Amino acid sequence: KLRNLSLEWSSECHEELLPDCHKKVLDALKPHDELETLRIVGYKSTSLPTWMKDLSLMQKHLTALHLVGFTTCDKFPQFDHLEALQILHLEDLDKLQSLLNNEAALTFLKLKKLQLLNLKRMERWVAAEVREGGELTFPQLENLVIRGCPNLVTLPETPNLKAVDLDEGKAQLSLPIVTYRYMSLLSELKLHVRDKEAALELDSENNVESPLGTEVIWL
Repeated sequence: KLRNLSLEWSSECHEELLPDCHKKVLDALKPHDELETLRIVGYKSTSLPTWMKDLSLMQKHLTALHLVGFTTCDKFPQFDHLEALQILHLEDLDKLQSLLNNEAALTFLKLKKLQLLNLKRMERWVAAEVREGGELTFPQLENLVIRGCPNLVTLPETPNLKAVDLDEGKAQLSLPIVTYRYMSLLSELKLHVRDKEAALELDSENNVESPLGTEVIWL
């Protein structure tokens, strides 16, 4: 009847002595199919265990997934296969380049909170080219946080956004958000732009009045 599982690795495992020790451990810790929250921190193997590759085991019940510090892993699950997922937190996944591998299923039906932190190589939402008019959609997404993703320059279609927190060097994502067609629905907006010229450009382009209650931070 376990509902919440958090697994955290230290850096004490000597890979030269046991090359895939993290994968063997995680393979042996396969949870049951009614788990609701899964958090894994510091996983250092290059590939995921069998039960995590498609996440079909937790397809119906998992509502929150946190993956942090997967610095050597180069293949990730199809996150949209998790039908009940409401919270997705991805941080320090050094080799993650896209959220999805293909455009077969482009909708996260129940996702409400998405946090992408320090994903240095992530550059697009879908690995394969998306058909015209086939944008990745988050129909229920309310809270979006993107920090330290320098290669990500586009935002997905998100008609129900209420809170946005962007932290970036250039105004690659901040510029599109201030002309966002659902801007009037936002109740909280935080924009952290470190490049001074980009911040000035952002300020000059910001011709949209902030909605009532919106907090805008210019750095």
